[in-house]
Amino acid sequence: MSAAHEVLHELQAASEPASRRGLLTPQEVADVLRCGLASVYNLMKRGELRYVKFLRTRRVEASALDEFIDRHRTAPPIPETKRWGRRG
Repeated sequence: MSAAHEVLHELQAASEPASRRGLLTPQEVADVLRCGLASVYNLMKRGELRYVKFLRTRRVEASALDEFIDRHRTAPPIPETKRWGRRG
């Protein structure tokens, strides 16, 4: 389960309407990314994080957050190899 979906699972109450499931508020996105709310709005403004806008609110689909995280994932570090030869 992805980080975004884990947070969704924790935040959603059983009585929440189906129409809202899968959508995160900018604050919830900031909590997942462990960054500030202003950073989330800047990511949305620059087009790096897709969002849904209705009326005066913005929501981020969990899948859009997963895609954002995947695009910014770095390669695992290369393990050190044992060097053969003289000791220095």
